[in-house]
Amino acid sequence: MSRTNSTYQASPQNFFPFSYEETIGESAPDDFLYVKDNHLGSVLATVSDRKLPVESTSTPGTVAYYLADVTSATDMYSGGMQMPGRSFNSNSYRYGHNTQEKDDEIFNGAYTAEFWEYDSRSLRRWNRDPIVKAWESPYAAFSNNPVRNNDVKGNTDDPANTKNVVVDPGHGGKDPGTEKRTGKKDEADIVLEIANAINDRLKVLNTEYIDAKTNVTNTRTEDVFPSLKERADISKAAQADLFVSVHVNSAPDPEADYVSVITQPGANDVSKTLQTNIANAFNGVVQTKQGIYSNADNAEQNLSVLRNQNASTGAVLVEVGFITNPKQEDLLNNPNYLKNIGNSIAEAIFKTAYPNAVKKLDIPPLPAPSVRSYIWQD
Repeated sequence: MSRTNSTYQASPQNFFPFSYEETIGESAPDDFLYVKDNHLGSVLATVSDRKLPVESTSTPGTVAYYLADVTSATDMYSGGMQMPGRSFNSNSYRYGHNTQEKDDEIFNGAYTAEFWEYDSRSLRRWNRDPIVKAWESPYAAFSNNPVRNNDVKGNTDDPANTKNVVVDPGHGGKDPGTEKRTGKKDEADIVLEIANAINDRLKVLNTEYIDAKTNVTNTRTEDVFPSLKERADISKAAQADLFVSVHVNSAPDPEADYVSVITQPGANDVSKTLQTNIANAFNGVVQTKQGIYSNADNAEQNLSVLRNQNASTGAVLVEVGFITNPKQEDLLNNPNYLKNIGNSIAEAIFKTAYPNAVKKLDIPPLPAPSVRSYIWQD
């Protein structure tokens, strides 16, 4: 009998790509390891799949219980340097802080990644960061925050609290959405334009703040039609922390003129926070006579794309105006107006994901040194 095993995939980088077959039985190898790591992927202990029997004192010759076979354990300072006298390693396991490979032949505390050599004693890299950042030294590691950030390859600062965002431009393809007037855009085209603006603004916000990064997935990026189930499945596969579906409204009354930010009945607190933040961000941006509905009874609806999300996902559906209102439709065909709506939604998403985000200092480059000429005389 055999089985295929892979070592434990240390979160969040899946850095341990070892897999092999082993035979179960007396001849089974003892080097199948389970890794205990922390939120940065730093390896704190490894345990083999052997169990060590402890003989019963009351009934000699029988097993009272089993102990785990701990093959290595390490206590580290925040930057990955091992604490003196607080580590052992019986199997030469070679991974440590930040899921990086140890370089003990250089010194105890050196680590190697694809783009760097890292010194855990000084919390600095030995080589220059290939990603130029105007606000910090090219020798800085983990954005100077090794407790919170990780950087497995050594070419970026990757916050441990990266948030996954799914943006869902409604309709598309065979379903153009709400009817348009001649010469105007379909709902599907309008919301796709807004979604693109959301993406662009979130990319900018990622560069402007410390320890904050949103990974954005779109349910569609062109004129195609994912089903409602497919949209929810995309969100689940992306492990979305936040989900925003963008739509344009319609009504028999051509005077209908408001914006809605809708949650699922019984929505979680994250959904309600996102709903509030989007409504607040729309103030002074959307042009509507009847206001922004976000906390009224009609701002909760049992909608498929909201109902079928993961339980922890903050999910809202936004109706950005009425295409059946001629004045609203003219606004919704204005690229600048759509960009402002997209920017507002992005700002609200970012605020929900990172309510305490700190903006990077805008430090101008140092001026070139002045050069003076001297004439030496004997």
